[in-house]
Amino acid sequence: MLLHRLAEYGRDSADVLPPFHARKPVRFVLDLDAAGVPAEELTPLADPSGARQRTGVPFVVPSITRTSGVAPMLAVDNPEYLFGWVAEDARPEWVAKQHHAFRDLIAHWEQQAGDDPAARAVARFYRDGHVACVRKPPDGWGRKDLVAFRVDGAMAFRSPSVRAVWSGVALGRKALDRNGMCLVCGRIATLLKTIPSQIPRRLVPGATQNASLVSVNEPTHGYELVTSLTNTPICVDCGLMVMQALTSLAGDPEHSMALAKQHSRIIWWTDSADEINVVGTLDRPEAAELQHLLSSPHTGQSHDPGDTATFCALTIGGNVARVMVRDWVEHPLPDIRDHARAWFDDLAIVGWDGQPAQPERAVGLSQLVRCCGRWDRQKSSYVPIGDKGEDRPNGLYATLLRAALFGTRIPPAFVAHLVRRVRLDGHLDPSRAALIRLALRRHPTTSNPEVYMPARNPDHHDPAYLCGRVFAQLASLQWAAAKAHGEKLNTSFADRYFNRALTNPTITLRRGEQYASAWQKRLARKKPGLATFYAKTRGELYHQIDQCPAEVPTRLLPKQQWEFILGYYHEQARANSSTDRSTDTTDQENT
Repeated sequence: MLLHRLAEYGRDSADVLPPFHARKPVRFVLDLDAAGVPAEELTPLADPSGARQRTGVPFVVPSITRTSGVAPMLAVDNPEYLFGWVAEDARPEWVAKQHHAFRDLIAHWEQQAGDDPAARAVARFYRDGHVACVRKPPDGWGRKDLVAFRVDGAMAFRSPSVRAVWSGVALGRKALDRNGMCLVCGRIATLLKTIPSQIPRRLVPGATQNASLVSVNEPTHGYELVTSLTNTPICVDCGLMVMQALTSLAGDPEHSMALAKQHSRIIWWTDSADEINVVGTLDRPEAAELQHLLSSPHTGQSHDPGDTATFCALTIGGNVARVMVRDWVEHPLPDIRDHARAWFDDLAIVGWDGQPAQPERAVGLSQLVRCCGRWDRQKSSYVPIGDKGEDRPNGLYATLLRAALFGTRIPPAFVAHLVRRVRLDGHLDPSRAALIRLALRRHPTTSNPEVYMPARNPDHHDPAYLCGRVFAQLASLQWAAAKAHGEKLNTSFADRYFNRALTNPTITLRRGEQYASAWQKRLARKKPGLATFYAKTRGELYHQIDQCPAEVPTRLLPKQQWEFILGYYHEQARANSSTDRSTDTTDQENT
């Protein structure tokens, strides 16, 4: 079904390249006049100072996958094929075969092209012996450099006759000498011997060469020790469409995503013109698109019940010259939209400043991956994805995306990793709190997800959640007392005891109350009203803890640790909110 969906997309998309063509950088151009007389030197197209044209200017050129044999491309190829130049590590007799094969292909092009001036000029270039006059570039050349002919200012590979002639040549090389039923489309057609193209290695994380999706090169790779695609019948049209579609999708930022050190590329598409790029919105939530996605249930403009559109997602990695399919899913698109809405609902979180959750503050997938890494205190930012010491789990992005698309829960190991990073970094921010809230709402033991609100829930009486709120009150009281006397804390109560509180909150809160009496007295000297507010609020929280059916555990289990962190964050956000300024609380650093 994967190959069928890719071939279907390739036939319907206007972005897919012509058969037996690929987008490649052309490093040199040889200018010819109509009589085939060349310019004195090759014209370099590469720009070493530019990242995009460092190896040449990209063009759509004739191309098929070369294996171990001699296989020239039409009107554009490397210097060995075009001129017979021998590199230091090349065999002269092999280069001679390549050069003769290229000249034979040009002669065939001239015979089939009729009155095409480009074909005639290139053929005369070889027939009249001008090839011996071409000088090598002074800055050197490589065996992988592409050289193209340009006749009277026009690229020869763009000549109208090239596509027809080249398709016939390439088809003869890659097709089997038989017809059969294609496994992809189910039609009787000419079958391929091998897949005629590969995916550029830059698009396949982990690949060290251009990679193939389907290949049987050795007897041990296939059924009954048979090589090629003999036992995997794929017709010419489907084989071309599959690879062209996959390359087009993988190179399109609107349809693919790959993060450093995540070892995979995620590719997605639909079989309809959807007005919302769901994965793009999940990764980079723009306010307008997100508002449109979230507002559908509230405006009553639901999707057509007869909508049968399908969402497809493919996760690939690479191993040398092979594409590894790590995951493949297809799902009804309306369900994907519903799951995306639920994802953002579960991720919504009040800001550290106490401002309500808004679409423009939504947390994207890339930010969630970043927040699971190490926090650099000196730079006040997360260690970039892919850098040394980032400490992020492999496959995190793909796992989060799958949870967002299909409404599944986050694996406990990933949440445990996040809690460990909160403890080690001493840093909690909206992104981390949002992911913990989502994990709580989707936990299998959560009977009522609505108790985990974006902001503080005064009606949620879980002991661990309440302990987190009390801990935040103690930290806020210390900050308020220091600020009232114009002091700045070097090490706060939260800095010293947050780790212990996540393990055993009972002992930590007792220690905090011992300090609180002194903080309370200091604050009362300057701001007695604020001191009374803190004492009253903590008293109410302790009363709620005493009324809980369950006792405060002496040691927090993983889910209880999540509850503690969320309660702490909610209470700190409330203390920092502008609506609570009547108590004159102070903005505090993220802990």
